[in-house]
Amino acid sequence: MRYNYEHATMVFGWLGVPFDEKETSMAVRVMRKFHIVLRDGLANHKGDMGAVATQISPSNKDIHPEPGTDCYTGWLGIRERFNQTYWERIWIYQEATGTAPTRFCCGNTSFDMVFVNAPVYMAHHFAEFTTVDFPFRDVARGPVFNLSTFRDDGVVKYASLLGCLISGDIWDPPPFGAKVTDGTWAYHTYGPHKRHHAKIEGRHIILKGFMVDQIATLSSIWKTNVFSTAEVQSWAPYNPGSIYAPTGQSMDEAFRITVLADMNVLTKSRGHMADFNLINAREEEMTADQSARRNEMNVALKTHSGVRRIGWTKAGRIGLVPPAAHVGDLLYILFGCQMTYILREQSEGVFRYVGDSYIHSIMDGELIANGTVEVGQEKTIILE
Repeated sequence: MRYNYEHATMVFGWLGVPFDEKETSMAVRVMRKFHIVLRDGLANHKGDMGAVATQISPSNKDIHPEPGTDCYTGWLGIRERFNQTYWERIWIYQEATGTAPTRFCCGNTSFDMVFVNAPVYMAHHFAEFTTVDFPFRDVARGPVFNLSTFRDDGVVKYASLLGCLISGDIWDPPPFGAKVTDGTWAYHTYGPHKRHHAKIEGRHIILKGFMVDQIATLSSIWKTNVFSTAEVQSWAPYNPGSIYAPTGQSMDEAFRITVLADMNVLTKSRGHMADFNLINAREEEMTADQSARRNEMNVALKTHSGVRRIGWTKAGRIGLVPPAAHVGDLLYILFGCQMTYILREQSEGVFRYVGDSYIHSIMDGELIANGTVEVGQEKTIILE
């Protein structure tokens, strides 16, 4: 599939037959209008995306959804389109990062990828940076947000990505469909240093942080859209009884914690480890409690490992990383950001954002607490 996407001249996405054809048609009209507003606004404000959002008048019924207006109907259609399971497919990564233009078809209506970005940007900025009561803030969440963040169609992705990195309150569920978990409550890699030191300048995000490791090896990538615990188990270390140096656990224990990202997603609690014996047991041989535990583990495995791959770093750390990660990519802790992040260096001090990650043993500020990295020695990071 990767070969097909890399050599395609055009990619088409079929979103199915809409429940309401008029609503969908209005959604596309609204998205096109948003795109024009953003394009012209960014040109007039020299790329200052915050200025574009805050200077759009709440009385502008072509942008702000007022019940009973065409704009409101369009927002309903956008929400319906963005909630489709299409956006949860694993191959969405290829569509997001490929060079071929992408066009989506829904019933008798079609639209380009560039029009997907605009409402995501609008929803995020209206909900986060203005005092307007905005009823469609959920549009700036979920897997479509992920897709918009990866594309280079416009500067929309920079505000979206920055909001994902430094905000905590509005992301429920998490903004990235491929996000390991909602790290805003679970993890605190930056330890006590909570200020983010982040800003947008033109087409760049400027942050502060530390480079702490580098990807050395990677597991296989998902071959199909069907989740399989056997695929996850195939990533297991060849030396399960050896010691995982960062924590003193066995390699097997570290692996079984990592594939769940140390988390039960249903109870939102830390301190969990996959039990593959239980996962692979016959249903008729389990108690009700064991069956419930297995269901929880399967949900966690699919949520975390189902959209990730295992990576090992040069320092011997194991983690869940984005499928788009490459050997040689760098592992960063960014001030004010809860997760660990995979960045790809483009030039001196300039990086491309690959995605967030779970790296076992450094998700709770350990590196800052034990002095491995020191506040005051952070570097400036430019994301392009």
